[in-house]
Amino acid sequence: MLFGMVSGGLGVYVYQTGWEQSLDNFKRFVEGAPTPVRHNPSTGGRVVEATPMDLRPLHEQDPRWEKAIAQGEEGVALFEKAVQEQYNGHGDPFVFRSRMVEAKEMMEHALSDLEAMKEEYANNQTATVEIEKKIRRYSGSLEEYGPKARLR
Repeated sequence: MLFGMVSGGLGVYVYQTGWEQSLDNFKRFVEGAPTPVRHNPSTGGRVVEATPMDLRPLHEQDPRWEKAIAQGEEGVALFEKAVQEQYNGHGDPFVFRSRMVEAKEMMEHALSDLEAMKEEYANNQTATVEIEKKIRRYSGSLEEYGPKARLR
């Protein structure tokens, strides 16, 4: 019954629009709508649109870079927050220790990504210098952070 209804509807469509027009409409439906081509009104030529380029250095285009920087900076911020709360306020040693452990884990994850990138981009001097800067920033040990730690 469903097949009969579909066939009947298709037959009425073909009868009303004509055989050739129905085939053209079917071809356009299957192929999809063509993308319109823009033309320059003064010359009549086709307008070519530029695609945006990523002009950052190659190592900064690596997805590990952004992830490592985000984790490392979050770890440093957590270190600084824990130190400030512990030594400039009413510090809780248990909260301090848990924050320090969490911050250390964040920075260790960042350092592992940066070390892998350093090996991968070893023959790119600019990338190596930038990666080493971040490694030095995040490789500070827990002992370096204390009551006399230099905070931003």
